[in-house]
Amino acid sequence: MIAGMSNYAPEIIHRMYEYTVKGEMEKAEKAYRIMMDYSAKCKFDDSTIACHMILKARGFECGHLRKPMSIPEDNDPKYAQLKKEFDEAWAAIQAID
Repeated sequence: MIAGMSNYAPEIIHRMYEYTVKGEMEKAEKAYRIMMDYSAKCKFDDSTIACHMILKARGFECGHLRKPMSIPEDNDPKYAQLKKEFDEAWAAIQAID
C-alpha cells in the first residue's frame, strides 16, 4: 500500500492495515471510512503544505518548506482545527475495538 496519509497520520493507516491483515474486514471497513472522511478534510491546500501544517498541529517539528511554499504563523486558527480533526478521527478509530 502507498498511503500519503502515513506521513501525517500513520496511526490511522496502521490500524486499518492491521485489521485488514488480521482478516477483521468489518473493522477494516469502518477504519477505511473514517480514514477517507479524515483524508477529505486534509485536502485544503497543496499536499506538502497540508502535511506540514497537520504535523505542526499535532506537535511535531517537520522542518521548513522550500520557497515559494510557506505555512501560516503559529497563531493561525487552522492549527486548532487540524488538531481537533485528527483527534476526532483517531478517537473514532480507537472506538472500533
